[in-house]
Amino acid sequence: MSILRRLRAPTDVAKNLPRQCVRQVSGSGSAAMAASAAPASTGARKAPAIAAVALALLTWRAFRPERPPMNRICRVEARHAGTALHARRRAARAAFAPAAPPGADSAVGGADAALEGYVRRWVAARVGACEDADANAAGDPVTHARFQQRMRCFDDLRGRTESAIAGAFRSPAEAGAAETAIAALPLPETCLTR
Repeated sequence: MSILRRLRAPTDVAKNLPRQCVRQVSGSGSAAMAASAAPASTGARKAPAIAAVALALLTWRAFRPERPPMNRICRVEARHAGTALHARRRAARAAFAPAAPPGADSAVGGADAALEGYVRRWVAARVGACEDADANAAGDPVTHARFQQRMRCFDDLRGRTESAIAGAFRSPAEAGAAETAIAALPLPETCLTR
């Protein structure tokens, strides 16, 4: 009796044909052919589907639109601004040193240390604000407005710091006043709460 006559419906052909072939082949004595005609294992049947999903994910990853690296650009700008503030502070102190009267080192050194610490805190807080900024902040008006408000706060503090740098190294008396003025400046971390 033929294999196809034993099968009742077309759906049975797809299910039972491999089994019937195995029976026919194993009846003829060839065990190697029976093993090759056996139905595929579950893992072998899932492999093409897994490969298709992986290919789809890789294709999507390769062709998706890039997000703007806003927080990366912001961090770089914050570090450059901090570097510029430190350079101004060093240049102002170097310009004041030759004309400084004896005993002015302690007042100038105190103002310089206070400025250096404040600029470091300013940079760290601004970089923190940049890292908090989502790359899609421009898409959300509330998040973008909050980010812009924080950046305005940092820019205001930068302007105040530049004024303190300009006034700190004119005379020893002004260096002491500048140290007090720097201590009175708002902490850079307050910009993060806006």
